[in-house]
Amino acid sequence: MVTTLLRLIELAGGRILIDGIGISTLGLHDLRSGVAFVPQNPILFEGTIRYNWGQFSEHSDELWEALDKAQLKEKNQP
Repeated sequence: MVTTLLRLIELAGGRILIDGIGISTLGLHDLRSGVAFVPQNPILFEGTIRYNWGQFSEHSDELWEALDKAQLKEKNQP
């Protein structure tokens, strides 16, 4: 289903609408940048949030701010 929603595979028939707009009328970049996918199978990572998200992140300041607001900063110190 996700492959069809993101137009990795084009529909053979019928149509998919998002807010009343057919996905086949949208450019691929616009469609894919506007759709988020959250898998149903959880993935557990080892280490801290900082290690798993911020290791190579360009958004490390934003990460630290979010951890601070959630009162998790102390648990994610390097």
